[in-house]
Amino acid sequence: MERRAKARPVVTDTHRSPITQVITWLLLATMFLGISFRLLTRFFLLRRFRQDDLLIVVSFVFGVVQSVTLLVPEGNIWGMSLEELAPDTLDRGLKAQYAGQLLYILSLCFAKLSVPASLLTISPVKTHRQAIFILGTFVIAWTIISEFLLAFKCGIPQPWNYMTRACLDRQSLALWIGIFNILTDTGLIILPISIIAPLRMPVNKRLTIGALFSARVTVIAATITQLSYLHSSFRSDFTLSSFPYVICTQVVQALSFTTACIPYLQPFLESLKTGLLWTEDIQRQGQTSTVVSSYTNGTCTGNRRDYLEIQENLVTDGRTGSGTELKTLRDKYEVAGLVRKGRDV
Repeated sequence: MERRAKARPVVTDTHRSPITQVITWLLLATMFLGISFRLLTRFFLLRRFRQDDLLIVVSFVFGVVQSVTLLVPEGNIWGMSLEELAPDTLDRGLKAQYAGQLLYILSLCFAKLSVPASLLTISPVKTHRQAIFILGTFVIAWTIISEFLLAFKCGIPQPWNYMTRACLDRQSLALWIGIFNILTDTGLIILPISIIAPLRMPVNKRLTIGALFSARVTVIAATITQLSYLHSSFRSDFTLSSFPYVICTQVVQALSFTTACIPYLQPFLESLKTGLLWTEDIQRQGQTSTVVSSYTNGTCTGNRRDYLEIQENLVTDGRTGSGTELKTLRDKYEVAGLVRKGRDV
């Protein structure tokens, strides 16, 4: 009993690393629940996974490994006084921090990319797809530049050692990364809403979908809080004073990942497909002339009249209304709720 009591971690003003580890474990559990709900929802809805699911899985893997850099003994230096750390302990801790920073950016990158990738699979509209590619390119460019600067901020052969080597302005670099993190998250909120806004679907559904995507505003708030503590990471006793900044970094990572999964916590995506996915079927079969324009010019009603218009186009092209293609489209409409027993919804 006495040995167990001595082994129990004690939290003091100069030893807060146990708090960091507890919070990291809790955030990891949240990420695990998020990806579990997302993948299970996708599987039971579609019976298959898509490229955005692969991206979110990659983000999860990077996020887990990044968290491990704080859970291993080398990561215990954050929240401890610098005076209590031996030089070799500090050096190992800086190596873990170096790896964690690179993994952090990669985790954010793939979590962000999963959002436009999911929109890419459901929106056939050209302007939407162009905006999606632009935003995705911006995220990738931010990631590559950030990774390069972080990887070589102190030069070779010890890029992690900013204690004894001349480095880039690390505070300005962290500020730059945080600001562009906020900008990309803002784009990830605006883009889905701009796609949803013109759809002719019930207002409450549009508001629900918009709110789910807008949950990413919590990432922006967490990033702003993280940047507000940035100066504390550059004090003389930085291993202790950077404790709140380290915690905020973990929160930003977890929120960025979780908010990419939130829209899949309920099968709302079928509602969004009501206004978008049916045009993809028509495009795939070459029937775009009349019906696709009904979305782009804002006249899409999302009811049986659109279905009848599809039928008319198929007949005009020499196909019979009882053909396999028409039946497939009819089934899509019934699944999405556009047509129910031959009546307008």
